[in-house]
Amino acid sequence: MVNNEVELTRTVDTAEKGRLISMLVRNRVSYLEKWTKVSIFHRKEYNGAKEVCVIYVNDNQKEQAFAILEDFKQGKGVIPKNAAMERLRGNTNEETAEEGSDAE
Repeated sequence: MVNNEVELTRTVDTAEKGRLISMLVRNRVSYLEKWTKVSIFHRKEYNGAKEVCVIYVNDNQKEQAFAILEDFKQGKGVIPKNAAMERLRGNTNEETAEEGSDAE
């Protein structure tokens, strides 16, 4: 792991991990997936799992990645491509729709 990687989240659920990684890829956020062993004393924190998946993102994309993670945790599961980036720029869905209708 390089020093410019920031931990995004930890999970033991492979389906959840897959959905989150799909969202990161769709929004062109580079990530690193690393499986680490869980000490016997800490397994209770991870529902008895022996390994936990730690997802890291590049420090330059951490704001976008955390916005995607927040959408993921709110149950949106699938967000439009680059919607998190638009939100970081300060545009809402309504503003983006208005810009599209002005172009017509």
